[in-house]
Amino acid sequence: MSLSTSLDKLRFIIEEMEIGLFLARHAPDDFIARCLARHVIIRTENLIEHLRRLRRPLRQAGYQDRQFNQHKEALANEFGVHQGTARHKFSAHVQDLELAHAIAVWNNIEVITLNNFVQMAKRIYEHDLYEMDIPGYMIYTTPGVVSSEAVKVALEKYTAEVNARPHGEFCSDWLSLTRPNTTSILGGHPIHTRASQLSVIRRWVKEQRQLLKFLGGHLLIRRILKARIVTDVVSFSDCLITRPIAVDAPQRLGGLDQLLQREEGLDANVINDYLAASNHGPLLEQLRDLRNRIGAHVSNNSSEPLHDILRSLEELGGEQTFNFYELLLNVFTKTCKNQCSPLLMPYVGDGYSPPGTEFRPAAPHTPFDEAVQRRPSQIAVDRADVNSIAEYHKYFKMWSTGDDYAREIARRFFTEASLHSKVVKQLRETESLGGSARYHRKSFREAHVYLQDRLQGADLAAVKQALLLIEAIKRGDPYPLAEVLVNYADSQALLHNKTVAARYLGLVAGWPHTRTFEFLRSLADVNYPSTRVIAIIALFQIYVRSEGLANLNYRTQVTPFADVIEPLVESLEQPHKLLCTLALASQFCVEEQAVFEKAYSGVNELLQNNVLSQVQRLCGLSLQDVGYGNLKHLVATRDYPGVCLLVCTELMLPDSDRSSEILLGGVRDHLIVPAGHSGSIRHAICCLFALKFYQLAAIAAHRLAKEHPDDLDLQMFYVMTLAHVSGARGQVEREVARIRQQYVLDPESKRSLTEICTLIAI
Repeated sequence: MSLSTSLDKLRFIIEEMEIGLFLARHAPDDFIARCLARHVIIRTENLIEHLRRLRRPLRQAGYQDRQFNQHKEALANEFGVHQGTARHKFSAHVQDLELAHAIAVWNNIEVITLNNFVQMAKRIYEHDLYEMDIPGYMIYTTPGVVSSEAVKVALEKYTAEVNARPHGEFCSDWLSLTRPNTTSILGGHPIHTRASQLSVIRRWVKEQRQLLKFLGGHLLIRRILKARIVTDVVSFSDCLITRPIAVDAPQRLGGLDQLLQREEGLDANVINDYLAASNHGPLLEQLRDLRNRIGAHVSNNSSEPLHDILRSLEELGGEQTFNFYELLLNVFTKTCKNQCSPLLMPYVGDGYSPPGTEFRPAAPHTPFDEAVQRRPSQIAVDRADVNSIAEYHKYFKMWSTGDDYAREIARRFFTEASLHSKVVKQLRETESLGGSARYHRKSFREAHVYLQDRLQGADLAAVKQALLLIEAIKRGDPYPLAEVLVNYADSQALLHNKTVAARYLGLVAGWPHTRTFEFLRSLADVNYPSTRVIAIIALFQIYVRSEGLANLNYRTQVTPFADVIEPLVESLEQPHKLLCTLALASQFCVEEQAVFEKAYSGVNELLQNNVLSQVQRLCGLSLQDVGYGNLKHLVATRDYPGVCLLVCTELMLPDSDRSSEILLGGVRDHLIVPAGHSGSIRHAICCLFALKFYQLAAIAAHRLAKEHPDDLDLQMFYVMTLAHVSGARGQVEREVARIRQQYVLDPESKRSLTEICTLIAI
């Protein structure tokens, strides 16, 4: 290695050490500080390696290196004692370590040690090497970004964003015990260990990508964050998918795939399917090469100048790395969701923050920098006044305009208020028990009056948010909330508004509630078939939810389906009758109703048979027709959007245009619910597509493709759908490029992508 190239790389390494330490010192909390400080640890090891390789050419050139060598080895010894394990287990790699030892090593990453490394490195370069008077030596200057006002402002904005986040979390990552305000969910099984390591890498990458949004405009910082992300993405892959290297190699680590395959009752099918469909190997090796040249190491190849390495980092360390990581993250998420064992379920909800909950650390918390006061370790639980109109306004605004966490806080407040605010009046309900009666008293409270006022207002956006809020707090006491909805319906002159109230009553109300039943029953007799269908669906939802528990307990139907719902369905004309039957059958695909499916197995079977017989008569099918066989399969798999699609696009339907609009519209309006499997969801998206709701179809298709990263067909389906969205040309081109890069394509798939590109070019 030439001396000039060596000095260039040494200066670069020391510069990154100093910037990395600066970022860690200005991090908003100790966990993020240590996450960023890992770069100082990596670069310290890189520096030692380069200094050791520099000694021979210095001697060969006749330089006196005694003092240089003493200081170099002093740094190496200091590093080995304090941070060698952190480099191998947390920074350049993520490797197995006993939990207590891992926590100790992580907490040992402290500013005083890292600052010592930086000062020792600068002394070697600024004094030892300076005194040798080596040709090409350039004086080291502190990087300007560490004193830049623009950088400090960006860091303050990032800190404000982090401090605005929820303080308390339920976490399942490897290092969650080191964070205050965290309740850790950890297991002792090897699968738990690997999944928790993947979770902590996921957290590191998330924070580094977020910081990149604030500081990506500063080249020197952008390089550091990209190098860290590339290194962490490679580690994520190695923890997820076993790396094919020698068994005795120090980097050898059994991935999650291998651990799942070894465990009886579990499998790694999602990961294996992904590997079969994707270009994982070439993509990973490209990133691993970059990691080896600039991420975990700085290349000591004398023929590779520093600027060439940094150019590769800029080119590959951005969108390509992020896309590859998103793919791996989706594979991990699907693997956690798809296991028949609950072993991996905690890793799906990692980071959940329940509002209004005070947490304390589960283990002693060691600050990264004793001199820096970071975010508070405890939070005060908000005790709002449930009788204050000002508080109602405040939390309703949070519900209407806030993020998910703010909406959850608002939901909890209104749940509490609907149960404990001041009673305005008492509601009385008489439940008939045949020869006797049962009397109920329900309290109508200040919170209910407030919600009723919001529904009566002229602001349509506020009305919508009030309806959504009523649905969200129904688990408290649904009776007065249903009373609010009936009052709203009675006050409305427009049938549309009454229909909207009916939809929400179906989601909220329960029996006994005479006013709800009478309102929905009257709505089921109006002259507008679409409104009648919605009223019948609402009655059915309440019927299943209210009487399902009794049916499970007593193993008998309290009120037979034939007496309540079936006559209303039979009174409808086609195709609304088929729409209603499909909608009722699909209600058992909804989680809230699905728990009672066993109790209503006879009703479910009756509805499915009614679907078959109605379609058979409508379309003139014989039992031997291929279409009838396809229909039976769709019904058996509860794919009711698929039934709509089959009827509207393949079978002969009377008054096809009008009928198709009604049936497909039932899917669009969420009256017909898809089953949980990807085939049914895909058919629901096709229904939106057939109605030319391309934007909605593309959003749903993107979500489906993300949930199934191992399925190339669904990736292609998403891009095809997106290609029909107006103004999405650039996005389509990026997605096509991503698929070509990430997946193994057969000739037909390549041809399809070419056709899509042709379509958007027209």
